[in-house]
Amino acid sequence: MSLAASNRILAILDFFFTHASGSLGDVADALGVSVRTVRNDVKHINDLLGDAGSIEADKGNLRLYVYDREALDRFIQDIWSQELDTDTPEWRQARIFGILAHADKPLTVEAIASRLYVSVSTCRGDLAQLRNDIASYGMSVIGKENLGVRLDGDEMEIRAYLVSVAFDAVYGDYLLPSMIRSVIDRDSRNISTEENVRESLTRYVTVMLDRFAHGHNLGTVSNQVARLAYSPEFAPINTLMDDLGQATGEVYPQRERLFVLLSIIGTRVPGDVNAMGPIELDKEVSSIAHDILAAVRDDLNIEVAFGDVTNEVLMHLKFMLNRLRFGIKLKNPMLEEIRTKYPLEYEMAGIALRIIKEHTLLDASEDERGYLAAYFGVQLERMRKPQDRGLKIAIVANSERITARLIGAQLEKVLDSSDQLSLFTRSEVTANLLGDYDVVLTTTDLPFDCPSPVILVREVFNEREMLERIHQAVALPQKPLAPVAADALNERPILSSLLDEGHFFLFKDPISYRESEDLMVRALVERGELDLDFAERLHKREQDHRMIFSHAVAMPHANQTARDGVALALGIYPHPTKDKADTVRVTFLLGVSEDRTDGRFLVSLYDEIVSLAQDEQRVVALSRAWDWRQALRILQGGQ
Repeated sequence: MSLAASNRILAILDFFFTHASGSLGDVADALGVSVRTVRNDVKHINDLLGDAGSIEADKGNLRLYVYDREALDRFIQDIWSQELDTDTPEWRQARIFGILAHADKPLTVEAIASRLYVSVSTCRGDLAQLRNDIASYGMSVIGKENLGVRLDGDEMEIRAYLVSVAFDAVYGDYLLPSMIRSVIDRDSRNISTEENVRESLTRYVTVMLDRFAHGHNLGTVSNQVARLAYSPEFAPINTLMDDLGQATGEVYPQRERLFVLLSIIGTRVPGDVNAMGPIELDKEVSSIAHDILAAVRDDLNIEVAFGDVTNEVLMHLKFMLNRLRFGIKLKNPMLEEIRTKYPLEYEMAGIALRIIKEHTLLDASEDERGYLAAYFGVQLERMRKPQDRGLKIAIVANSERITARLIGAQLEKVLDSSDQLSLFTRSEVTANLLGDYDVVLTTTDLPFDCPSPVILVREVFNEREMLERIHQAVALPQKPLAPVAADALNERPILSSLLDEGHFFLFKDPISYRESEDLMVRALVERGELDLDFAERLHKREQDHRMIFSHAVAMPHANQTARDGVALALGIYPHPTKDKADTVRVTFLLGVSEDRTDGRFLVSLYDEIVSLAQDEQRVVALSRAWDWRQALRILQGGQ
């Protein structure tokens, strides 16, 4: 356990639980701190213990006297619980910000450390990180650490940071007077019935009352904020502020009222959006939403619609734009989980932020990106679910019909009720007959060219893997698929099924990104998988939007007109290459037919590529593959 923060209180008490007495020097040596620190800590502990006990000097030594053992045990438990929650760098940085925001003079780092009960070196590190964090808010910490530092920034920005980042650390144990709580509870119900709106309102009111009471008044607000006084949302806030003024005996100027108004202007979900009906009047929001979906379609060839959450998305965008324009920062507690679990949706949200900036010139944070990714996740999860396709599937056995029946029995476990199975032996089928089926599964080579996609299958196989292969065959009717083995359950079956020796490129010698890309394109053009104009379209697309993911994975892609479906090539760089400022180890080159290849298939394909891009260890291993078989093993989860 660290001997920082409130842990030092526990450490001192623990010393006297195991030692009858000890000098200031003995305690300081045990804790690894100065005698002065121990003296200050003991004084603070005695203030905190109250009637439960005290640490007193006895003939030059300190001794712990216990007056109420149960109260002392409760005190220790409370300190322990607080330490588990608050002994983090982020919490300490927020506390430092609160200390500086409320200080009426510069404070030395030693004075700040003493108030936090941490070492000076720990405080110095936290202060350095705080400087980085508040820079994006237009604030700074100025002065010399040994002489005194102070917070420098606009009052509006200080309040914004207190509300969005430091509120729990600074005001977490602060309780508004009951009369003020009653006013907020009553008037907030006229503003919104949503709990998150009322919670945001309470935060803003708490910060406003605290800052105003201590003389930290807002200066002139921007014209953009001032115009909010004419919005319909201002009236109920005005009533709330009048009622608060009666409760506190203060008269709050309009700029303070506008600050509180920001609490609902930027709230993410302002009510029951599903009951509000379509949002048609906000043309800017509707235009942005339309262009976001168009950009996703153009960049990824996936048709995405928000469907039954369209109204909620439009409302979210409206309030998101308010947050961006008024500098309201929103923390997203789900950010890391969304980024990890929904990497494709996160990339789509990145496209959305690009469109928002083109419309508004506003930059959105990663937290905002995470919320947008969640909306894409709702729709893509539905696309990932198997859908009723009404497939006609022919099963051809060599000579024994029972073999076809066995294959059919396995497939029935994973097919839906709309799919139809027909069983044949090899002697019963012709090209014309099989041409009426969406896909043909056969245990033997057919003696004719089959017009339908063919999968060579063994008698016993993994049903889920086979279902995926069937869906691939329907989406890519001209792409031959390898046999499915009994134990073939691959993590990335689509990538491995699309790649073979002719689509694998190992660039053993150093080569530029553009040169390698053009080499792969030419090879696929010669194979008839890409059209002659593909390279030109690809280069134009990359000028507007390059697709290079984390961990040096590139995914250049464009529409192709050579054939239906997807053309895919894998490029490996043992010597990482460069695309402008980005390093590239692995390239997945995609040509997607303009007929909008099956969306579910594309979502699965992109899922595999984007998930791979997140796995640095696998990317490095793939970049060291010496041939296409080794690459396939890595794609399938091996080494």
